This record gives sequence, structure tokens and C-alpha cells, in this order.
Amino acid sequence: MKENKNLRDTRSVCPCCLKEIEAQIIEKDGCVFMSKECSEHGSFEIKISNNAKRYLDRYNFFTELISPDYRRCKKLLYVSSECNLDCPICFYRLTENNVPLALDFSDIEKLAKTNFVLILFGREPCCRSDIIDVIKMMKKNKKHIFLQTNGVKIADYDFSVKLKEAGVDKIIMQFDGFKEDIYKTIRGANQLLEKKLKALENLKHLGMSVVINDTVMEGVNESSMKEIIDFAVQNSFITGILYLGYGAWGEDAQPQRTVNVEQLLEILEKQTGGKISSENVLIFQKLLYIYLNTVRQGGCILYQNYWIYRNNGDYIPIDRVLDMKRLDVYLTNYLEHYFKKGRKKLGLLYVIWGVLRSLKNYRLLAMMFRDGLKTIIKRNASGGFIPVNFITPCDHYRYEDQILNYCETDLIYKDSSGEVKYQPHTKVLVELWKKNLAEQALAREVKRTI
Repeated sequence: MKENKNLRDTRSVCPCCLKEIEAQIIEKDGCVFMSKECSEHGSFEIKISNNAKRYLDRYNFFTELISPDYRRCKKLLYVSSECNLDCPICFYRLTENNVPLALDFSDIEKLAKTNFVLILFGREPCCRSDIIDVIKMMKKNKKHIFLQTNGVKIADYDFSVKLKEAGVDKIIMQFDGFKEDIYKTIRGANQLLEKKLKALENLKHLGMSVVINDTVMEGVNESSMKEIIDFAVQNSFITGILYLGYGAWGEDAQPQRTVNVEQLLEILEKQTGGKISSENVLIFQKLLYIYLNTVRQGGCILYQNYWIYRNNGDYIPIDRVLDMKRLDVYLTNYLEHYFKKGRKKLGLLYVIWGVLRSLKNYRLLAMMFRDGLKTIIKRNASGGFIPVNFITPCDHYRYEDQILNYCETDLIYKDSSGEVKYQPHTKVLVELWKKNLAEQALAREVKRTI
């Protein structure tokens, strides 16, 4: 039997008490695990990748090219502490009363004058009473408006119209599949599918751009992944898909149902009969890392991107245009023989040459180029390209300081003193849960002494 291989030492937290502890990332049986031990709560071993080879290839490429000091362009604006659902998987359930405080209108107005990409975020942004005024103000400041939502209020057509008229550019909407029992398990609600479909119908009628945000939970809805791609292809108002592996947050967490990035890709590859290839997604990701390094922009190692192109009721993956295996040789050579040896500028010319040499369908490329140009000129959100993204969240089982240093997205919120803060989202959640655990311990001690 092959021995476990220690890949690196790192720091994490105990999933029970959140105390900072040492951890090791190990390779075992072709997979990657995080192994850690708390003196009070014992040992934990959590799978973080189903494919050690691809994980290491991605990790090494990422850490060579992306610096923690690169700019973080995306900001989640915490605009609402209220919600109209009570999802069992929600990471804010674990904090009880210690939720972040929503930003004031004046706070958001100041942020609207920055160059950040701002995403309206929170327990449910649409529950904020002045959300329409917030959107109008941001639009006056020439911001591209992204709104993350569960879609419940958007099932009301009149409310959807208000969002459209206020100037929302893109809706990022939770949609986890086409079976009612999925929503009972993941969202804790009955008859939610009908509202979700009604919301999508309203957005389609209004011609609003939508990104589907599908939380994938093992044993619950992984079979829906291909169905969601097929649905997106048939509906041009859907302009992106985000597959979010379930993160095991809170006391009722189910770590055995978490889904890592490699697992998401393997599931979709199997469901599409290899049409979307996990190996080709990795190669495309390497090309993206080179781009991010060139523009000195941060990225997330737990996030993978791919492109498909909508065509005659079907879709064409980007690897029908690019010979990915051939391109991979150029990308690997760039890292080893140019970037690491300080010949970055010459190396970028080599990569461009590699992309050109890897082109294999010029007719299809010309068609995609015409469609993309038409989309830009007409400012039409429903072009042929559909970005398909895959991500694993940093929960308290897989929490790793070394990875969080690279986090590309800050949460902007108010703390209990009213101070506006910028922090990676996972760090905020860990701090709030620590505070909640401390309050629970104090309450138990008070009760014991009475």
C-alpha cells in the first residue's frame, strides 16, 4: 500500500471550537486531504480534492503566478441582515445574533465612487427596504449592478419591473435544480421550485441577464448539473452558471456531503459524456492564471472557469476551437522556461504564439468573434458565450490560512461598533462564530452558577 505523502504544512481551525491549529495537506489514494488535530476535540481528516494530480498541477501553477498582494477587485456589499428563507445550509445560521451589520446608504454611496466591482450581497439583499434606491444611486455613479438573490421576491412581477427600471445589470440567482425535494433539503422550504421558475420567467420576459447559482450537495442534487446547462443553453437570458460545492458550515453541518472542485468537474464530465472535460478545464484555467498575473489581479485557487458557446439549441465547449493538449505544452513551457527564469515579456509572446498554433477551427472562431462583437456593439447581455464556473467554499472543515491569503473577494460590512470593515468572507464567518461560541459558553457558565 502506498504511503501517505505530506504535500505541505499549513494552519487551519478546529471545526468544533474554531481554535487555530496546525494542519497538513496530504496525498492519499490518489486524493488530497487536510489532516488536523485539536487537543480538545480530536483528529479530523477532510477530503479537499478527488484528483491529486490535477489538484497539484493547479495549485503549483496558481501559487507560482498569483501573488497575495495582487489587487482584489470584487467586493461583496453586505446590504441586508434579513432574509425570507431559513436555509439549513446558510453560513449565517451558525452566528445566531452575531451577524454582520448591513451597510448604511451613505456607506454604499461612498463605495459606489470607487473602482471596485461591487456585488449587492447579504442574507437576502431584496429584503432591504430601500434596495431600489440603492440600485438607482449606484447606477447614477456608473456602476455595473450585480445583485445576488434567492429569487423569492423576484417571483413578484412588479418587483422585478422595479429592479429592471432601477438599472440592475445582472442577477445572480440561487437555483439548485428542477425537483421540489431538492429545495426542501437545501433551502428548508416547501413549494419553492414554483417561485424560482416564476422568478426566472419574469426575468426572461424583462430581458434581464441572469447567472444561475447552483449549490451542489452530494446525494441531493448533483444529478441536476447537466440539466442546468441544458436549460441555460435553451434560454438566452441566462448568461452564466456557477456551480457551488456545498460547504459544511455550522453545528448541523454534513461534511460527508461536501463537493470539491475536482468532484464537480468529474460529475459534469460524466453527465455530458466527456463533452465538458475536467482536464481541458484545468488547461483553460492555467491560461487564465497567466492573464491574471499579467494584469496583476488576484484570483481564487478554489475557483475554476470555462467557456461554452450557445449554438443552434446546443453548445460548443471552447476546446472545439483550441487544441487544449497542444496549448498545455506552451503554458507549461512558459512557466518553466520563461516566467521562472525572469523572461516574462518574451514568454507572453510565446503564449500568444501557442494560442495561435493551437487554433483548430477557424470557421467556428470567426462565428464566435462576430457574435461577441455584435454583443459588445449592441450591449446585448444575451450573447452566445456562457461562462461556466466551479467553486468550493472555504468552510471551517477546509479552512486554510495559506489559501485565504489569496482570496480575491472581500466582504464589506459593519461590525458591532459600526465600523466599516473589509475582510475575506470566510474570515468574517469564523470570527462571528467564535464570538457566538464564547457567548454560549458564558451563558452556560452563568446558568451553572445561578
